[in-house]
Amino acid sequence: MNLINDFQHKVLNAATRMSFLAAFVITATVFTACDDDDDNGIGSVAGNWRGNKTELTILVEGVPTPINETDDSFAGEVEFKSNGTAVYTEDGDEIIGTWSQNNNKLTLTIPDDSQELDMSGVYTIQELSGSKLKLYIEKEGSFEDPDTGFVFDATIKATLYFDKN
Repeated sequence: MNLINDFQHKVLNAATRMSFLAAFVITATVFTACDDDDDNGIGSVAGNWRGNKTELTILVEGVPTPINETDDSFAGEVEFKSNGTAVYTEDGDEIIGTWSQNNNKLTLTIPDDSQELDMSGVYTIQELSGSKLKLYIEKEGSFEDPDTGFVFDATIKATLYFDKN
């Protein structure tokens, strides 16, 4: 009789452990799935945004010290329309382009014939709320100084800050 009780006890313990293990695995899977959804879920940038600040770092090849600039008077405005059209306005000039968003990546194509204002590229959305938008972009290439006409190779890192319009 003791043998039967010992056997039943071992089976019961094994079944209990398996139940707890199964419950743990299911719970862990549910919580992990929720975390992934929250990390990837970012709202849309669609709407009107007014610029209020830019931070710029220019790393010129061959020059050890980067150039850092902050412009607290950035006055560019952009409207991201729901049809994928982007309208950028600054100092009375209007440029029409396109935009698309995939989670925290914003692809913006705003053609500019003067090449002074090349806003096109893939931006990282660092902040997006009902009232704030913060975009970051990094570009490498050859750039021309609009004042001197001098062409240089550099990496440009820019952060643009917008308020909901």
